[in-house]
Amino acid sequence: MLGLKQVPNARRAGKWLSGLGTSDVKGLWNVAVELAGRVAPSIIVYEIEKQGYVPLLIGGTGIEVDEKVFEWTRKDDNGNQGYWLHGTFLGGLWSAGQLQPGGGRVTLNWHKLLHWTAGMIPQGTPVWLRADNAYYKKELVRECARQGWDYSISLTHDDWCNPVLEQLKGLPDVTWTEIKADEEATLIAHRPNGWDRMQHYLVTRRRVRNDQFLLMPQHTVTLVSPRNDLPVEELIHRHGTRKSRENIFKGSLQNMGLHHPPCLSYRANQAFYALAQIAQTLLREVQYTSMPKSSRRLSIRDAIRFVM
Repeated sequence: MLGLKQVPNARRAGKWLSGLGTSDVKGLWNVAVELAGRVAPSIIVYEIEKQGYVPLLIGGTGIEVDEKVFEWTRKDDNGNQGYWLHGTFLGGLWSAGQLQPGGGRVTLNWHKLLHWTAGMIPQGTPVWLRADNAYYKKELVRECARQGWDYSISLTHDDWCNPVLEQLKGLPDVTWTEIKADEEATLIAHRPNGWDRMQHYLVTRRRVRNDQFLLMPQHTVTLVSPRNDLPVEELIHRHGTRKSRENIFKGSLQNMGLHHPPCLSYRANQAFYALAQIAQTLLREVQYTSMPKSSRRLSIRDAIRFVM
C-alpha cells in the first residue's frame, strides 16, 4: 500500500527507531508539519464557525522516566527525571512538536514551533494564542504582533506579578467589574523592565472562597492583547478555556499511550514522538472527514474507537 520495494521484518518497533539518526528525525518533523498543514484548513474553518477565532496553544509537558539510563534526560525544577515535549495545538490539531532534553529549558525552540504553525494559517485569520508563565517573553509578544495574533499569557511568578499588583493600591472600586458573585476583574497598564512598550494585564480578585471571606483577596494576573472592543468578561472567557486546551495536549498523550518513551536512545524517542504527532493528525483528519460534524468536539479516544 505504501509502494515499498521491501517490507521491514517484524522486529520490535524500538529496534527500528534506534537506527534513526538526526537527519531522519528532522525528516519526520517536516513530514508531521506538512501533514498537519493539510488538515489545518478544516480545523480553522470549524473553530471560526464555532467561536469566531482560532485558538492556538503553545506549551510543554514533562515526559518522566524512572531511570537515568535514558539518554539526555535531566531533572526539572520539581526533581523529576525526564524530557520536555514541546508542542503547539491549533484547535484540537497537534500542529507542531519536538521532544527536547529535560532540565530547565522549558520553552526551547518555541520560535520554530510557532513558525511551523504560522505557515498553516492564512493571513488575516483571527488567532488567539494562549500560554502559561514560562512563555512570558517580550520576543513572543513581538512575534504575535508581527503575525497579527491576539494573546493571553498566565503569570504566576511573583517577580512578574508584584509590579502589576502594586498598581492596585488605592484603586477605586468603580474600576472593578463584577464577573461573578465572588469575583471581580480590572485591566492594568504596566511596562515591564526591558520591554519597549506598555502592556495590558487582566487582574481578577476573589474576596470569598468556600463561602468564607478571605483575610487578603486572591489575585490572578494575565497578560492580554490590547483590545478595546472586548469586555473583561470576554477576555476571561478566552483565556479561561486555556485549561481545556491543555487537556487536549495531555489527553492526546494519555489516549495514545505516550506518557512513557519506549527507547533508551534520545533520537529514537524524538522519532517516536514525531510519529505520534503524525498519528494524531491522521486521527483528526478521520474525525473531520469521515465522522459526523457533531463529533468534532470529541476527544482523540473517540476517533480511535471509530477507526477500530
